[in-house]
This record gives sequence, structure tokens and C-alpha cells, in this order.
Amino acid sequence: MAARAIPGFYYDIEKKRYFPGKDPRGISSNRLNAQPTFIGVAQDSDASTLSGSRSIFSCLSAIKASKTDTAIRTNLLRQMRNAGYSSTKSSHSIGVVSHRSCRLTAMAVSSENQAFICGDSFGCINFCRPVVGSFLDMPGVPPTQHYAWNQEMVLASEISSTQCIGNRYIATSFGPQPKILTGVFSEGSESGHPTICSIISSSLIQDIWDSHFDGHSVCLAIKGGIAHIENLERPTVEVHETGNDAMAISRRESCVYAGLRDGRVFRSDLRMSTQGHDMLPEVNSLPVTKVSLPRESELFLARMNGDLYLYDLRMTSPKRGLPVIRKYEGHVNTHTRRIGICHDPDGEYLFAAGEDGHVRGWNMRTGHHLDTPPVAVDGESESNHLLGPHFNSPAVAMHMTRRGGESLIHVAFADKIKSFQLGMRHWASEGI
Repeated sequence: MAARAIPGFYYDIEKKRYFPGKDPRGISSNRLNAQPTFIGVAQDSDASTLSGSRSIFSCLSAIKASKTDTAIRTNLLRQMRNAGYSSTKSSHSIGVVSHRSCRLTAMAVSSENQAFICGDSFGCINFCRPVVGSFLDMPGVPPTQHYAWNQEMVLASEISSTQCIGNRYIATSFGPQPKILTGVFSEGSESGHPTICSIISSSLIQDIWDSHFDGHSVCLAIKGGIAHIENLERPTVEVHETGNDAMAISRRESCVYAGLRDGRVFRSDLRMSTQGHDMLPEVNSLPVTKVSLPRESELFLARMNGDLYLYDLRMTSPKRGLPVIRKYEGHVNTHTRRIGICHDPDGEYLFAAGEDGHVRGWNMRTGHHLDTPPVAVDGESESNHLLGPHFNSPAVAMHMTRRGGESLIHVAFADKIKSFQLGMRHWASEGI
């Protein structure tokens, strides 16, 4: 069957895929229709909806409602979302108030109110909450500088992690006297000024590398093991020894997964009195820099040499460890521990910042690498693209949030934060 012309997209004959925007080679719709591709991409009733869309989300919603064959529609939706995310250009840069010689080391964003919490190498914690008029609150409106920053010097050493759940947050400092700060964002505060609830320290905790916060309790990746505080209002520290430093941590219900300096992945059940066991028992000299749980039966792992793996938790073996579902190729890292890596809450898309200054993306289900557009669309500058340009420095942290069905990715560099709305290339004021 012939390819159907979709308003707002063009079909690349060589790659046999749809891309957002106009065909840079000027191929006419008549020539396009002569190329074989998908059957019945969109009904005529969807055309008006698609033509007025300004984001990939709007196009996908229209196609989901069409009567196209399920398999074809699913494949096309994946291709369109991949293409839309690849060409993401809509961004806004937020400068962070900090001393010239310090740098950002951690960042988190609340999905509930889009509030930022950032930490730097001096132990300062920066809070930011967008107010009415900012692009994070008003879809389709050009970005403005309506941000209220507050800086607090509350911890005495480098901030190693920050976490946000709803309007609650925590921040941890590395040490030599590590501390845990907890607080809330006041709902009625227009300035976005946060309330600091408590600062926790314990002689049982040394060198906090990472944290996992669920709103009430926290698990910490520390020197020699895992620390667990069940109730932050009445903190009691419980330590699970792992045999090596834990450098990354994640939790689902009562099970905690820690990535260790020697390359092992350690699992501990907080309900059990035993210390836990290795999920990847073979000792590897490559430290684990990130662990997360994209879906119920999956474990994502990043190593300091740039390896990115997805494992199956359902088929663990004491001798062979976890089977690999997928490996994501192309990530660049040789020695950096603090580097931005994140995936969306549904475990569909993965983004990683490389030491070479490039951000790369993958479809987590298929392993497909999200390509950058072959050329700049309509002669636009690619300096604000998420995946295309070379940034001046590697991103130290990345975080994804959802707002009204749209996906936002926030990328923290040493002195600023860039926020991208995935699938968007222009603001409404640009006439697109």
C-alpha cells in the first residue's frame, strides 16, 4: 500500500519512517504516495486534529482513536513517538543562583507541582518553584523568567542526592559528617519558599552516595552497606551490610536493590532479619552508578564504563545471576560516577548524558536508539535540541516528569538546568 500523507509529518524513503516537520528535500506528496509503507495511517476525521497539533502527544492521541489495524497502529505510534522525541527542541534554560566556583551535583523535580530542588558542591541547597506564567505551568506558552529561587546553606558538605515526592523532599550530603535534610513545599506560598522540617545525622551512617525516598521513609546507599530509616519523623537507623560500598539504590515495597562499588547488585528484604543476598553474584571491577526498577519485573543498571543493561527479576539464578533482557548501545562513560541517566515512569524511554557532552535516548522496549533529525528542519538552529547538540559539559543529573499527559525532561548541568518538553519543537508564538 502507498504511504499516507500525515499533516505535520514527512516520510523518509530511505529510513522508511515518519519524521515530524517538512521534508528537507522537498519531496512532493505525489512521490511520497508511490512508496510502500503502512496501511491506512489515519482517517480523514483525524486529519484536522493532526494538522492543528503542536506536539507529538496530540498526534498520538488522534491516531489512537482511529480505526487502523491494531498492530499497524501500535508500530506507527512507536515510530512517531520515537521520531518526535528524537527531534525535541522546545526547551527553557534556568540559571541557578550559586557561587562561581561551585557546581551543581544533584537535582530532583516534583511531578506534582514541578518544584525543583538542587544541591551543589558547597553544600548549598537551591529551591525553585514555577509561578503562574512560566512554561512549566502553561502548555504552549513561550517560556518566561517567572521562577522564585531560594538558596539555603544548610549542609556542610557536597550534596550527593535529592529526592521529591509530591510536596515533600529530602537532600543528603556526602560527608565526612553526612546529613539528611527533610522538608515540604508550602502549598500556599507564591514565592515557592520551602519549609525545612529536620536535619538528621547518625554515627551509623558514613559517606552517603545515593538515596531512595518514598515520602515517609528513606533508604541510603552508604559506605559498607544500606541504611534504612522507616520513619523520618522519629528516625531510627537500621544498617544492612553488603560487603562493599553501596553507590546506587532503589526500592519497591519492602525490597531494596543496591549497586555496589565492586559491580555486584545486592538485594535486601526489609521485612527479614537476614542481611540479604547478591542478585549478580559475580564480582565485577566496574562500579554500579545507577539502579532503578522501570517495571515490576525489571531491573535497570548502569556501570561506570558506560554499560546500560535491563535485567529480568523473574528468572534469577544463584550461579548465573539475572538474565539480560536488553543492552543499550552507544552511551559514553569511562570514569564519571555523577552523570545524568533517567527513564520515564512507565519504563518506555531511557535517556543518558555522556562524558562527550551528548545526550542519547533509547526506546527501552525495543532497544531502538533515538536518532537525531538528519538535517535541521526549515533551517533551524540545532543548539536547543535535546539529542542533537554537543553541550559544553556533561549533565550531572536528569529527571523526567509528567504534566497533563505531556512528558518533560529536566537536564542539570554544572551551572544551569535545561527543561525540554518531549515531542515539542516550537512554542505557539513561533507560528507553528
